[in-house]
Amino acid sequence: MFMNCRRVKKWHFLQLVSMCCVMSVLMVCWDHVDNQVVSHVKSYSYRYLINSYDFISKSLSVSPEQAARFGSYPYLLNNKDICKDKDILLLLFVKSSPGNFRRRQAIRSTWGNESYIRHKLGVIIKVVFVMGVHPDVHTDSLLQKIMHKELFKEHMNHGDLVQQDFLDTFHNLTVKLLLQFRWMHENCVHTHFLMSADDDVFIHLPNLVRYLQDLRRQNVRNLWVGHVHRGSPPIRRRDSKYYMPFDMYQ
Repeated sequence: MFMNCRRVKKWHFLQLVSMCCVMSVLMVCWDHVDNQVVSHVKSYSYRYLINSYDFISKSLSVSPEQAARFGSYPYLLNNKDICKDKDILLLLFVKSSPGNFRRRQAIRSTWGNESYIRHKLGVIIKVVFVMGVHPDVHTDSLLQKIMHKELFKEHMNHGDLVQQDFLDTFHNLTVKLLLQFRWMHENCVHTHFLMSADDDVFIHLPNLVRYLQDLRRQNVRNLWVGHVHRGSPPIRRRDSKYYMPFDMYQ
């Protein structure tokens, strides 16, 4: 009996040692594979976005000539008085498409209701919908008239639309983002925070307000908040919506 117990204990010990060795090998291999995945992403420093923001700020610095080229699209709909209030906690841009009337109305009626935010949360948040023009307006004159009429009516009722004369397509999302920066610098530079969202997401404003108020009390500067897709390489498949050719990004 004594010998059997010793053999069992010895067997368990060998199992434990073997398992530890296997786990160590797996951890080393996994780390190697993970680094290989990230190695062909040139913006490797984005893995450490949490503590370093200087390289992002520098990357947003453009020459006056570049800024003029990016800002060459004229405004079709605009309201320069949106930010007439002085103490604005957040300027919240919502990227939308011209035909998404119901989505915009749903946001105004729910989490993006500025009156509710002001009275229940005690802060001022400005929700602005940004967009280009429908991709088919240049080939369909009837659609152009109908779309312009409906958007103008919506803008007169709510005054929260900003539209520029560029095609509202997936590949022009960068142009739409630059529109937000340009509009903020022209009309709402005194806002404490700037946020960019989509018209198909839900934002929990009470939690967001508490978070931003805490940051404001800390007097933070050069703050960037977002989710970093660690180890996400550019998509090279031509049939993908997110296709990125080598001549655009290497």
